[in-house]
Amino acid sequence: MNTENKFLVAAVIALLVVVFIILGVNLLNSSTSVGPTTSSDIMGQDIPVPTGYIVDYAGILDEKTVETLTEKLIAFAKGDNGEIAVLTVNSMNGLSIEEFGIRVMEKWAVGKSGKDNGEIIIVSKGDREVRIETGRGSVITDAQAGEILKTVMVPKLKAGDWAGAISDGIDELIKLTNK
Repeated sequence: MNTENKFLVAAVIALLVVVFIILGVNLLNSSTSVGPTTSSDIMGQDIPVPTGYIVDYAGILDEKTVETLTEKLIAFAKGDNGEIAVLTVNSMNGLSIEEFGIRVMEKWAVGKSGKDNGEIIIVSKGDREVRIETGRGSVITDAQAGEILKTVMVPKLKAGDWAGAISDGIDELIKLTNK
């Protein structure tokens, strides 16, 4: 092999090494951390991907409760009055509950197609925050959602009854929606 070919081979190898280094850095930068699957990055915060009617990333609900509540929410969704979902997280990482709730509702699109008539109960365990986010087409008003939080859910949350708070919140939403 002559000197020109050796130089060309060395240049190609060097170029390949640089390409692999760049690809490796890009892969490392784009990989997700261990934890819940996330979708879009909103103001530096990942919004969890909906994996069902109950998404319990905070781990506050036992399997039986998730199963029971999911069955209730599936039955409710079979009607025409919308859908209800639940999201629990450990932290909203600096977002306000209002901003986080709006972003989750936009991303998840809870409700019947084209109607935006759903509600999401959001519990952030570490932030000690709870919210009922309603879609624009929901029959639940912000005042009604606030009343459910104040009189039904927050007292149970303060007592450490996560499952009871969420279950009773769902029951109240269903009751008001079906009126």
